[in-house]
Amino acid sequence: MKLSWIFFIFSLSVVLCKNKNYSNEQIIIMLNQHFEDSSYDQLLGNHIFTNGSENIFQVEVQTNVTNFNISLTKAFSVISALTNAAKTDFTQAIVIFHFKGIKLPIIAKSDLNCSKKFFIDKTENEVQWRKKCLSIQNF
Repeated sequence: MKLSWIFFIFSLSVVLCKNKNYSNEQIIIMLNQHFEDSSYDQLLGNHIFTNGSENIFQVEVQTNVTNFNISLTKAFSVISALTNAAKTDFTQAIVIFHFKGIKLPIIAKSDLNCSKKFFIDKTENEVQWRKKCLSIQNF
């Protein structure tokens, strides 16, 4: 497991240091690798789609309610890093969180240009990101 984690960190560092040249298929492979190594979360699925002029990167994650805030931040951090290195110009990220024993999911959305200021550029802090960029709703 440690070897896989080291591989993922190395992969992300390579991704962040290169120009945008990774296909959607390559991005999904790296996404799957991250969640294979996660002790908190399980990736249930992913979906890349277009809605009007928006390119949307969506993932569905199963996590524990007590780890929700950690899972929320990690999910958007990974999505921000991966979409920053993608050929596709993604504009929105959606994470649908499922919890064991709770039937209704929580849906979190974020504008990726806004998220980039916290996760990539480090020009804003987490409180600013949550206030300006993040929308959370449940069914």
